[in-house]
Amino acid sequence: MPRTLTHSGSEKGAKPHLEEMVLGLTRRAVSLAPLLFAAPPSMPPLAPAGATLEIPLRPCDVGALCAIVDLGRGVRVKAVVDTGSPHLTVPADGGCNERDGCADALAPAPGAPTSAIFGVGGVGVMRWRHADRFIVAGVDLARAHDKSSPPPGVTVGVPDLLLRRASGGFFLGLIAASDDADRRPLLSQLELPRGDAADAPSGGLQIAAFRIDAPRRVLTFSSAPLISSAVDALQLVDLRPFGATVRHYAVRVSALEIDGVRLPLARMKRPVVCIFDSGLSCAVISSGLIADAARAARGMRGARALDRPPDEWSSLALTMRTEQSAAVALSAGSDGGPFFCAAVQEGGMYPEAARSPAPGDERPHFVAVGATFVGGGVLTIDVFAGRASFEPGALHGNGAWYA
Repeated sequence: MPRTLTHSGSEKGAKPHLEEMVLGLTRRAVSLAPLLFAAPPSMPPLAPAGATLEIPLRPCDVGALCAIVDLGRGVRVKAVVDTGSPHLTVPADGGCNERDGCADALAPAPGAPTSAIFGVGGVGVMRWRHADRFIVAGVDLARAHDKSSPPPGVTVGVPDLLLRRASGGFFLGLIAASDDADRRPLLSQLELPRGDAADAPSGGLQIAAFRIDAPRRVLTFSSAPLISSAVDALQLVDLRPFGATVRHYAVRVSALEIDGVRLPLARMKRPVVCIFDSGLSCAVISSGLIADAARAARGMRGARALDRPPDEWSSLALTMRTEQSAAVALSAGSDGGPFFCAAVQEGGMYPEAARSPAPGDERPHFVAVGATFVGGGVLTIDVFAGRASFEPGALHGNGAWYA
């Protein structure tokens, strides 16, 4: 099957393609199929019942939720639960502070520093350290459960000053798959214990799913899917064929409104995806989306609102469709609390685009939504099954996590 995603809409008055009329599907929807998440061939079998661990969270002053992690050697750090990055980043090398902790006691990890991008275009250097432990909720997820071998520990990142300023904090990254062979994602370095320490067999269980429950302030790790196969859910799309280097938790957008103007997505040159990024406080928009939307909406009532920069927008709303076409809507606006949007160049999302088999005009536009949109709700990601769900809470959107 082809790896490219085709986006072809019909101009007003033009005859639609035949495949656009079959079962009401567009060519864009049909061609998303080969990009849906699939379990890698090497993925170990999941435990039938699955092991779970609930990790208590606390509100952060950046509008998200944080976890406290004990890394051994007296090092305890506070990190934002982040579905938009793959690593645990910690304060060290001059970045220590009373609020987030200090990891200066951790030994350097093998390998050279690497370049990284955080925030709205913040480019800097990430240095790496080794932690003996990864203890949350009283359980060490990094230790080897085979008592005859020493604990392997985890590798954590130390951002330089430029990255710290761009990101505004430190993050517990929950992206589980990356094309970086030298720096494994955090989740791939962790294991859930199979049973009580006294009688646990050798080898732990791979983390296959997680849930961020904002009302309960709990992060759940699971070795088996958390969304039943009988439950309707959102299908995740893999952006790596277009040049992304990590497997973002992205879902195709079926409707998008900016300042009340509903964009004619079928007339836009490229499709749009929503990226769940709990480490953001609001939303980040690809710069190409803004230009494409302004062109497609030219002549529409209210289209001049799209001429304003994103930091002057007053509202943003989007809709996604589940496997059975049920609508899942997210929205936020300045009339409901903290609201801010920023535009970023697509190079940060698609750094490998030059070597991607997909032409540049097929790379999806993206809207990355953070705590202002998903705050107060329950976000569940089945990593290997490639499915997601979002259940709004009583306080939904516009900073419910700020409370």
